[in-house]
Formats: sequence, structure tokens, C-alpha cells
Amino acid sequence: MKLKPQCFGICVISLCLALYCTTSFGQYFMTSCDFRNTRWGMSKAAVKASEILELIEELELDSGLNKHLGTNEAITYIGKIKSREVLIIYTFHDNQLVNALQFFTEQYKHKGIFIDEYNKNKLELTGKYGLPIEDGKLRLDDTDHDNRANILNAGSLSLYSTWENPSTKIDLLLSKKANADKIILMISYVSKD
Repeated sequence: MKLKPQCFGICVISLCLALYCTTSFGQYFMTSCDFRNTRWGMSKAAVKASEILELIEELELDSGLNKHLGTNEAITYIGKIKSREVLIIYTFHDNQLVNALQFFTEQYKHKGIFIDEYNKNKLELTGKYGLPIEDGKLRLDDTDHDNRANILNAGSLSLYSTWENPSTKIDLLLSKKANADKIILMISYVSKD
């Protein structure tokens, strides 16, 4: 049985329209969230409603942190990234979401694991956002260490990578202050508005 040219044309146009709508919808859905299930500018109540995790704490930030971060409120959750526990912090300025952080909470005896975890997260973020616009390390002293794990443990090395998309600046950071016990591995998402 042969299709009439008009029916064939209508089928082709319908198929193209369906693919276009699906693709446009898919692209909108993929880019509609800035961090997890949220958009920059959402109220604290809207962010809490969108989050499936159990709320750990609501914080009023003191004026020193407020000046440094540009925020005055925060809410915190505990979640997981690839089976690693993270502290998730949403921060707000005038009841609008402006920043989100993920702090990896696990501390490893062997400090080289932190560098491995940094590299795994960097690879994941590069797959999602493309090549970093900044990528580097900061040496905080001039000592000649040949082992990055020892340099990190001494508090003399920080690794960082930065990505951007139209609405968000994303930073991956691995660092330790010289006189602190804990190494910090974190991902920061900041509104560009």
C-alpha cells in the first residue's frame, strides 16, 4: 500500500515537530535548575520544599560572614555524591538563593585519597560543564616537596578548578590551612546575578 504524498508530508512534519518539541523541552529541563532542584532567586521556603533531604539546620549568619559571603541566612542538609557524604549548604540574601556549597565530610588517613577524590570530581564536573576556565594549584610556601599529598597535609597546597555556565560559577577546591586539622574538599555554586 502506497502512502499519498500529502499523508507522507504530514507524517514527516509531525515527526519533525515532535522531535523539536521533545528536544526543546529536554534542553529546557536540563538547564532549568542551577543547583540540585533549585534556581537562583528562589525563596528559602521554595528551596526547602524542593529539597528531598531532611533539613539539618537553619542559620542566621553573623555580620562578619554576611559581609564575606554577601548572605544573611543558610539552610543545611546531609546528602551523598557518588556514595560520599556531603554537607549541603544553601545561602540566601534577602530571602533569595544566591549560593550553594557541597562540603565532603569524610576525612582520610591517607591524604593522597583527597587528591584522588578531587580528580574524580573534576572529571565529573568537566563532563557536565566542559573544560574548566581556570585550573591550577596554589603553593603557599617555597619548600620543595615532591609528594602532593605531603604538601597538602602540611597546609602548603590548594588545588582549584572553575567552570561557568550562563547563570552559575562553579568552583572545586581542595585545601588545608596550615594550622587546621581538616582538609577541605568542596564544590561551590554561585549565582552570577
